[in-house]
Amino acid sequence: TGSGKTTTLYSAVRAIQAPGLKLLTIEDPVEYQMLDVVQIAVNEKQGLTFSSGLRSIVRQDPNKILVGEVRDADTARIAVNAALTGHLVLTTIHANDAVEALVRLSGIGIHPRDFVSSLNLITSQRLLRRLCVSCREPHAPVPESLREVTPDFDLYPGVVPQIGRGCAVCQRSGSVGRTGIYEALPVNAEFRELVLAETTPTKLRAHISALGWKTLREAAWEMVKTGEVSLEELNRVTVAD
Repeated sequence: TGSGKTTTLYSAVRAIQAPGLKLLTIEDPVEYQMLDVVQIAVNEKQGLTFSSGLRSIVRQDPNKILVGEVRDADTARIAVNAALTGHLVLTTIHANDAVEALVRLSGIGIHPRDFVSSLNLITSQRLLRRLCVSCREPHAPVPESLREVTPDFDLYPGVVPQIGRGCAVCQRSGSVGRTGIYEALPVNAEFRELVLAETTPTKLRAHISALGWKTLREAAWEMVKTGEVSLEELNRVTVAD
């Protein structure tokens, strides 16, 4: 919650939208009105749930489908079946990271053999407070207490974290606005085989890390390196492996 995933989802819709495409959504609630997109709001009191609405959407023969959130096995099964029959389906699911999304799907009753062939990309994201450029300065020396709660601090030698001291521009808060960190997991044939073999999440992460996959934590460290976010913010939003 609050990671900006809805904004990313709408941005994806805008990116794939084109004349002649029939794009339908089922959301709870509809947060942004989009031109040339049929948007349906969930109304459980009237019996319009994600699963029932998605069933109706599939019958309309859309080209692309947006499902606001996969909350239960019924919705997940319909979304997977829609993807398997040639529809591009965009959706969200609550999970700690990209790999945990697979665990979450399994946890609500969908077997990997049913969903893994339909997956193309899993993206996890978080929002971090951006340091104010008017008052940020090197946070040196880094307090020992802060080092202790940053177990991977020594893995980034030479990095000088920044801190926002507070000024009139940022209303003494030390930060202005937010920025996103992302981990994107393309699901290829090799990864599908590992999932079907019921490989543990730890081994899956080790496999994709060896291929250069960047975790949320590593993406946050890149922000610390450039001085965009503080060390405190890194620890607030992400955890070390």
